[in-house]
Amino acid sequence: MTGTQGPWPGGPVGLPYAPAPPAPPAPRRRRSRWLTVGLPLGVLLSAGLVAAIVVAVHALSGALAPAQQAASSYARALVDGRWNDAQGQLCAHDRSTVTADALAQHYSSPALTGYRLDGINVSSVNGRSSGEARLVFTTADGLETATVLPLADDDGTWRPCP
Repeated sequence: MTGTQGPWPGGPVGLPYAPAPPAPPAPRRRRSRWLTVGLPLGVLLSAGLVAAIVVAVHALSGALAPAQQAASSYARALVDGRWNDAQGQLCAHDRSTVTADALAQHYSSPALTGYRLDGINVSSVNGRSSGEARLVFTTADGLETATVLPLADDDGTWRPCP
């Protein structure tokens, strides 16, 4: 070894090898306001919106169910040929003017073999509730006939008013 070199080639003269000091720790990152405020607030708002939608759908389906039941019951009576039963389900005005024989004459040729309820609308104006059901009847010859059946809330009982 020469006097100008340390224990390692190219090292300083007379100084032993020392490891480099550890790097200073990385500065601590601040938590984003988005994570601490925005995300929980967004989750709460989303949960509230979902709850409001569920309540609205439940309330709406409860309002439609009686009208839907009246339309289905009437259509089933027509398909089954129970003319007196169908006539008895009509609203007061139509019950006095439409006879069971008139229903039989209108719906028996061609014979009805089934029906499908395609939709129902219910509205309330000035305290009077009414609606309409879109029915599609299937006949014995395989044809489908669409009809709109008016409905009325007659003292809490939904009735068809064709």
